[in-house]
Amino acid sequence: MTNTYNIQGPTPFLRMIIKAVFAIGATIAGLFLFAASAAFAIFVIIGLILIGLIVFVIVWVRAKVFGKPFGPQMRFSQTFQDLDAQFKTRTSHDPHASKSQSKRYSGRENGPIIDAHRTPEGWSVDQ
Repeated sequence: MTNTYNIQGPTPFLRMIIKAVFAIGATIAGLFLFAASAAFAIFVIIGLILIGLIVFVIVWVRAKVFGKPFGPQMRFSQTFQDLDAQFKTRTSHDPHASKSQSKRYSGRENGPIIDAHRTPEGWSVDQ
């Protein structure tokens, strides 16, 4: 069986002092627990940031050592190279070609299009 103790003093003034001491002690203990949990949370966040930084550095160094691109270039580097090669071949054949002209029709073989209209058989182009 448990024993319960009555912490009331003999006078109301002493009873008030004892309650105030316990309230101050509980407040100090609560603030200490709050500070300890906040410090723990800060250490967890700093640890996660450090782990992320270490992983980033490892992947970046690996990409530099093996000569492979890192980041969005990794996904789109082949597409960038293909587009660059197409652009260079188009401009090397016709340095005056505009971006609006397609690769299939440069306007130099048959002359400029004067008029284009739809006919029942299809499109008709007057040059």
